[in-house]
Amino acid sequence: SKDCHGTLMTCEFGDVAFKQLVYDVGYRTQLLHHATAANLDHLLFVVASETGVRYVTLVYVPRRKRLIFLRILISIYDRCLRWAYVDA
Repeated sequence: SKDCHGTLMTCEFGDVAFKQLVYDVGYRTQLLHHATAANLDHLLFVVASETGVRYVTLVYVPRRKRLIFLRILISIYDRCLRWAYVDA
């Protein structure tokens, strides 16, 4: 990724560059979760090693994608978790 894009780059959540730069599906999901929970348009994804920063990516997460993910989270809550949050 560093060879193709350099050490500082930007991308949009889900585009080709994003999939190259945020190489792990778990990291992708975590970025989307953070952006949705904090209602952020941009996140900074940093890849580092023991010796320092390898590259940094500013990821733009469009509002429409955050809203879709929020609906998914609310649906999971309604179906699976609501019972745990009622007063006993």
